[in-house]
Amino acid sequence: MPRRNPPPPRRQPMREVDFLPSWYVRMRRRRRLLILQVWATLALAAGIIAWSLLIARNTRVAAQTLNALRDQVAQTNAQLAQMERLEGLRRQWRQKAEALSRMGLHVEASRVLGRIAEVMPRELALTSFSMDIEETARQTTGAARVAMKEQAAAPVDRRLRVTLAGAAPTDVELATFLTELNKIPFLEHVAPTYARDRREGGHLLREFEVTFTINLNCPEG
Repeated sequence: MPRRNPPPPRRQPMREVDFLPSWYVRMRRRRRLLILQVWATLALAAGIIAWSLLIARNTRVAAQTLNALRDQVAQTNAQLAQMERLEGLRRQWRQKAEALSRMGLHVEASRVLGRIAEVMPRELALTSFSMDIEETARQTTGAARVAMKEQAAAPVDRRLRVTLAGAAPTDVELATFLTELNKIPFLEHVAPTYARDRREGGHLLREFEVTFTINLNCPEG
């Protein structure tokens, strides 16, 4: 039999040899850790900045809302103060009207004051009023003068002139008041003397004066 050649010996695997020095490997590892730390720090800083901006925005919005609420409260307080002042003037005017009624001034004066209180808009307030009786000699014909020769005194025309002064928020309330006064049948010659602007407590008011007369003559009959 032919002789077989023995199999060639197996080659041992070559071991990988790391030619890099150990200090370089450690430096690369530290460098990777440093880069990771830098990125983590940047991400954390970005998050903190975004959170700070959000807080600043919310704080600014809250401050604006608070200022708006304060302005509304201040405006409401001013309006309430104005309403209280007008209501106080209205009470004073009614007290004066009651006092005049108790003093026994002509019955027409008490009646007109009551009617004015009824038709006056709630937003309007009177600051003063005066009443004067005007007497003027009547113009008579010759026949009437002969018929009245025996009378002790010449006939006179008696009228009660009323002057009202007050304040209204706008011209609308003033116009409403004048319209209602003209509807009262026993008031004559209702007319405004003046109407002008007046600023009080940061608010613009319409200051006015109105006059009218009441016939005090006994009906002829």
